[in-house]
Amino acid sequence: MEEKLPSLRTQLTVPEWKEVEQRLLFSKELFLHGREHNERGGSFNRMIAVQNVHNAVELLFRTILYACHADPKGGNDPGFEDLMKKVEDTTYFKEHRLFIPSRTDLIGLNRWRNLVVHQTVEPLDIRRWITTAYTVLSRLCLDLFSIDFETLTALALIDNLLLKSLLSPSTAALTNGDLATKIDDALMAFDSAAESLLGTTGDVNTDGFFMTDILFGSGLEDVLQKAGMDNDDVFIMRSGFQKLTEQLVRTEHLAVLTATGVSLANYRRLWHIRDAKTEALEADAEWLRQFVIETIVSWQTAGLSPVLSDSWKEEIERRLEQRAAA
Repeated sequence: MEEKLPSLRTQLTVPEWKEVEQRLLFSKELFLHGREHNERGGSFNRMIAVQNVHNAVELLFRTILYACHADPKGGNDPGFEDLMKKVEDTTYFKEHRLFIPSRTDLIGLNRWRNLVVHQTVEPLDIRRWITTAYTVLSRLCLDLFSIDFETLTALALIDNLLLKSLLSPSTAALTNGDLATKIDDALMAFDSAAESLLGTTGDVNTDGFFMTDILFGSGLEDVLQKAGMDNDDVFIMRSGFQKLTEQLVRTEHLAVLTATGVSLANYRRLWHIRDAKTEALEADAEWLRQFVIETIVSWQTAGLSPVLSDSWKEEIERRLEQRAAA
């Protein structure tokens, strides 16, 4: 595979490519989960690790068959070694004279997986199988799909290019150590994406005295001042109404967002970070970014792809231009 191969992406429709991206991302998560279990130590964790890295490679092979329009439909589901043969028998592999790398080691991984699953044999050291799985996953992802397995994240699944750029780790804001900027970028992405779901701006803006207009009609401040209430008391009442407004809007937003799959715990953490940016840690900023990415992808999957308003588009574009010029 020394010469650059034509990516399988060229023969796929947009929906088919999105399916491939999702499968490859799932494959990577399986691999990472397995590697993490192995790092914890202990025979039980190693048994889980063998199963997971095996599943990651198997899913990759099935994804290749899907991309080649050769995935099995009905009948007997092929075993692992038969699956490898089917991949190498595809027109794409034969035309380019390709073979699955580390084939012998993969057969060894499959045999160990069977011993673990069917006979509960406890492996002593599986670093070889993890290395084998990583080699196969990274090489085939790059050669067949032009995807860097190491940097593959759910960000690739976001359809909107502005949101994807805003959340990209390669941008200046995510590499210069400015936590406030990182958090502001993620919140901007979340607020702009959530707007189309909420039917209003995702950022709770309680400036002004509009809650008093809802409850008592316009001009309440003037009425209170003419009635003899001093400015300090008016300010206290204004602050109280603003806090009430914020809580009402948050409650409305929470009702809508939880209906789309956002958990209460994650929503509360988002608001904690929003309200206390100066106290946020690097881990908070990265959690927020990942949460926003996964939430947007979840909305897309549910048929709720965010549609940015013109004002949000302009604001994000301006922010990205400023970042590029920095």
